[in-house]
Amino acid sequence: MLKTKHRMSQIFVPGGFPQITYIPRTSHQLEARVRAAADYLCKLVVVTGATKSGKTVLVDKIFPTTSTIWINGGTISDEQSFWDSIT
Repeated sequence: MLKTKHRMSQIFVPGGFPQITYIPRTSHQLEARVRAAADYLCKLVVVTGATKSGKTVLVDKIFPTTSTIWINGGTISDEQSFWDSIT
């Protein structure tokens, strides 16, 4: 079996979309479920899961950071810090 070698920049794409390591998991309909949130205005979308499970890549694929407000949940300690982060 011949293994394909990939460059590190193809696998780990800080701030970008990794083409090689992204796994759409179509059986769970994750993309469709996140995309459904776009049908509703003023919607807060929360995605949770294990570290390095693809949460950011999944959401960035559906809602690019250029057209949305992104908040890292680890930076929110109370309601005021939430509002401060989006104003």
